[in-house]
Amino acid sequence: MASPQLENGYLKIANELWDALTLYRIPGEQMQCLLFILRKTYGWGKKVDAISLCQFVEATGIKKPHVIRALGKLLPKKVITVAQKGNGQPHVYGINKNFEQWQSLPKKVTLPKKVTSVAQKGNNPLPKKVPTKDSLKDTMQKTKDIYSQDAQKVLDYLNEKKGSKFRDASLIMVRLKDSGTYAECCQIIDNKFRDPYFQNNPNYLCPSTLFRKSHWDKYLNDIPHPLKGVVADVTIRNMEILNKWEENENEREKSAEKLLGPGERKI
Repeated sequence: MASPQLENGYLKIANELWDALTLYRIPGEQMQCLLFILRKTYGWGKKVDAISLCQFVEATGIKKPHVIRALGKLLPKKVITVAQKGNGQPHVYGINKNFEQWQSLPKKVTLPKKVTSVAQKGNNPLPKKVPTKDSLKDTMQKTKDIYSQDAQKVLDYLNEKKGSKFRDASLIMVRLKDSGTYAECCQIIDNKFRDPYFQNNPNYLCPSTLFRKSHWDKYLNDIPHPLKGVVADVTIRNMEILNKWEENENEREKSAEKLLGPGERKI
């Protein structure tokens, strides 16, 4: 049976900051990463702490690509702070206590109440509205207008970030009709603008490349490692392996101290 005790450690946080976090709606994986940052900082009486991706994965149970994606979405919200300690070192994370700087989220939409039936016992049921050719045409036109408006918004967002003047939003509209969303389109743009390869090849930052059907899933979930493009890919992999080895070594030393006592040394 679990029996947590304050003597084994506790997290000290200002009520005002906790209230702000309670009011701030964050999706599940982002919230898990945020809570782990709180645990590693305030849980140890620190403002910031160097945390490797492997530690996030082990603590949250989230796969590494999803951790990178969650952190990538948290950073623009200005809820957390991230600093690079140096080549080969884990990033330094902290909580932005000035919650007035946090990116404001859209208000929660209130759905209309269910319409109660007007049919009463003894009354004949109301006839169902039969769709006509004109009504179907109107519905299809309204749907097309919604897709067109969202596609144009995505194109405007891309033009604003790149300083370009793209005009053709037809491919974006196709992706929206394929069940894509405005937010996902903007996420792809943000992901690729942070990608060193695309930074070095800005011609690929165009609708025909970003929103090609074969690229959709990869680009949507492909958040580049902060050092990608700065060092070789094999160096990044070796750094992650080394960070994991150091974490395991630290855990072994802690276990040895518990068994042998703080003043003992393992021979």
